[in-house]
Amino acid sequence: MPIPSPLGVVLVLTSTASLCCGSERHQKDFCVTANQTVEDLSVELFPLDDAVPGFESDYELIVENKGTTSIQNVQVTVNFENTKQSFISASQTPSTSTSNSITFTIYNLPILGSEVINFTLLNVQPPTLNSGYLVIINADVSPDNNDANPDDNSVSFDQIVVNSFDPNNKLVTQGDEITIDKTDEYLDYKIRFQNVGTANAINVVITDTISSKLDWTTFQPINSSHDYRLELVDQEEINFIFENINLPYEAIDEPGSNGHVSFKIKPKNDVQIGDIIDNKAYIFFDFNAPIITNTVSTEVVDNLNITDFEQAQQIKLSPNPAEDQVKIVHNSNIDIHNVEIFNSIGKRLKTIKNKSLLDNRYNIGYRSKKIDCKRLIKYI
Repeated sequence: MPIPSPLGVVLVLTSTASLCCGSERHQKDFCVTANQTVEDLSVELFPLDDAVPGFESDYELIVENKGTTSIQNVQVTVNFENTKQSFISASQTPSTSTSNSITFTIYNLPILGSEVINFTLLNVQPPTLNSGYLVIINADVSPDNNDANPDDNSVSFDQIVVNSFDPNNKLVTQGDEITIDKTDEYLDYKIRFQNVGTANAINVVITDTISSKLDWTTFQPINSSHDYRLELVDQEEINFIFENINLPYEAIDEPGSNGHVSFKIKPKNDVQIGDIIDNKAYIFFDFNAPIITNTVSTEVVDNLNITDFEQAQQIKLSPNPAEDQVKIVHNSNIDIHNVEIFNSIGKRLKTIKNKSLLDNRYNIGYRSKKIDCKRLIKYI
């Protein structure tokens, strides 16, 4: 029986079994083979805690080989803003590093294999970094010359700086907006939990409510801090069941009291501009009442464009491409009310609501890629 894979290239050999009664079970080992050679790397990036000025923040990098052949000397590079953060340590020694980047080498990544790398950045102190600021972190994986799906070879995450945080929370790495042309791609969710009680938690259950605008058939788990059992209930909720986790409480083991789980899922193919995809989770520690996480919301918005081509030619970014700062160059006769600057993957980097401020320079993060100005600047 053929079983579909992300690339549609995997075949499974057939096997038969005769069952004489409903309770009888047979275990069969299936040999999986490929009918062609395909290279397909992917990278995911998640924060393990919040960005607080003056304190360290931990992040999780997940590199996967989704192809049908092993890949050697995989390079994954993380870029960050060195005016806001600095590298402290990682679970794997970087092969190279600069003031604003770290690169890791995975010497052999087997078929369907994955590598998880945790790293720590130190957030600078106020007044340079304050609550409400954004820190932007990018990750790229290579080689990608023959990659079957290069869209998932890079990821960008914008993290809002806070002064304090609830350790039981949820986030979506794509942020509060996706453009309509990105609705056929995955949304990446992460749920973090911590035992802040007064005794170890024997069992932890996370119930995630699936938005009616998400396609449950596309659900894929990504990673977790502990082993769990998965239940999908009536196409409406996902249960992550951590049985016998024995999660320590914060007072006796702060690092050990934390856990997390991440997954990805696609919007339904009938979502429209203006639709808002809400998602939250309920975290149960043993028989206690659930802790309800924050609700993350992602709105489907129109593609980035400027309808009037002649006016578009009179609005430019300088320099473009840019590594850290840009200046908006425009014709003073154009009536501009708001300006939004987006990067090459559709993430909003900056919103400027005062025309008099357009002559200033703006920090837009590192490794911004040059794209058509009609997609980079949107004015209202």
